[in-house]
Amino acid sequence: IGGWCREKGVMYIGHSIEDDDTHACTGSGLGHYFRGLYGQDMAGIDDIGGQVMPQGEEEPTTGMFGPRNGAFYHYTLGKLGVSAAYLQESKQGRTMCEIFGNYGWKTGVTDMKYLADHFLVRGVNNFVPHAFSPKAYPDPDCPPHFYAHGHNPQYRHFGHLCAYMNRVASLISGGKIVQKVAVLYNAEGEWSGQCMRLDQVARPLYDAQIDFSFLPLDHLDQADKFIYVIVPYAKYQPIEIAGLSNVIYVDALPDAYTMGEDAMQKEAENKAKKADDLAGDAKVLALGDLVAYLEKEDIKDAVIAPENSYIHIMHYQTDCHMYMLINESAQTYRGKVSLPMKRKGYVYDAWDNSIADIDQQMTDIGCQVSFVLEPRKSLIMVFDEEADTPSLEEKTVGKRLSDCMYEKKEKQEQPTEIKTWKRSICSALDHPKFADAKDVSLPDHLEEEKPKFCGFVRYETKITSDGGDKILEITDAAEGLEVFVDGQSLGLQIVPEYLYDLSGYLKAGEHEIVIEVATTLWRENASGMRAKMMGESKPTSKSGLCGKVYLWNK
Repeated sequence: IGGWCREKGVMYIGHSIEDDDTHACTGSGLGHYFRGLYGQDMAGIDDIGGQVMPQGEEEPTTGMFGPRNGAFYHYTLGKLGVSAAYLQESKQGRTMCEIFGNYGWKTGVTDMKYLADHFLVRGVNNFVPHAFSPKAYPDPDCPPHFYAHGHNPQYRHFGHLCAYMNRVASLISGGKIVQKVAVLYNAEGEWSGQCMRLDQVARPLYDAQIDFSFLPLDHLDQADKFIYVIVPYAKYQPIEIAGLSNVIYVDALPDAYTMGEDAMQKEAENKAKKADDLAGDAKVLALGDLVAYLEKEDIKDAVIAPENSYIHIMHYQTDCHMYMLINESAQTYRGKVSLPMKRKGYVYDAWDNSIADIDQQMTDIGCQVSFVLEPRKSLIMVFDEEADTPSLEEKTVGKRLSDCMYEKKEKQEQPTEIKTWKRSICSALDHPKFADAKDVSLPDHLEEEKPKFCGFVRYETKITSDGGDKILEITDAAEGLEVFVDGQSLGLQIVPEYLYDLSGYLKAGEHEIVIEVATTLWRENASGMRAKMMGESKPTSKSGLCGKVYLWNK
């Protein structure tokens, strides 16, 4: 099929069924992920229906189709695709992910940001958002539907999310991921008997910020790209790996080696040898000792302090070096990261497409950067090794606040809380014709007043400014929002806490501040057949400004 497509000048892309290690099953799957997609022009995976979920590495244990192994989706799925993209030359480093589909109307842009970053930091650089439906709203087939014939209040926010994804994906295309470790792809072990799951090895590595590729038997000629090839335990292993000099066996050597097609000619001379003889001086480590050993071997490219298993890091190299850090936990992280970079670096804000200086401390081996990273937010740092360090005048410095704002707030006096607002609402189809105005105090509980409402919620207030520079902080909202000062939009954001720099907008005197919040479509679809089938008939989502609003002195 791939050859036919290329003859016609088009790419052949797609994915197989990977769920819960089906990628290595010869009955329910293609039997071998790398061979099954060999003819495609991109490696392909899909993330639909609650496969990857915020903090879903272990829970829930059941999904759409039965038992759910969350560790597979979080530690194996993304790396399967990215590994094939870089090992198979024809794919040119391209990984495609079908994403967002069938997560239900309860899923909005805030959770989508989590999903996007989850795959971006693993190296996925092409996305097929699922789905735009031509059927009449509400189509029960695999929502959320991003436009929904004008019914979706978050459609513009979704467009901004896609622009963010495009910018980051462009940064991680055309180069390579810097990795020092490979994990042997264990399809042969899966077929032949007792074996260790890939996620059992991948999880402790990735949680310790040790990036890796899955290396299948077909690509052992690329084993020398890595300092170590880690072999998960299997009762039987292909004999080809016995000849590698950089192998670490996890837990134990195999009971025996099997003879593949390429090894048949050596069968006679090896037939009588035991597994430990063939392995030679290969190192065997208990799974619990693997990370500590690799850290002593100076394998880690980026070291964070304090340690945190939810901070994930990718080092990507083109004509410059880029580090992407994301926080997949539900708590804010404050710490430092040590990098082997001695050049001046910059923070790239892919949401606003702007750059700013990094406050970095140079060390003997590189630099150290202090950072604060909120849940569902990313930190992208770029180090250009070719060009001289530019001055501030030569750069574009973004107006949007960096996460380091937290360190500044701790040194200030208490902020001014804006408690009273006039609230009005409208559907997405009626926007911006707001109605049903009333005075409210924050946090708002619109979902209790109007449990079936979906649409836009507008909050208006007036403030008196002393003319100084201010920061507007919105601690929580459900969920995408836009801020206006005297009718001028300051942009869309989709992840709390929402911070807006009001510098230059507030002269001395009175000003109008407006916040518009876009809900999901869950509540008005909770009575449908699909919601009942998927356990979504009792909405738990909030609506509007469900946090507080503060003004800080900058």
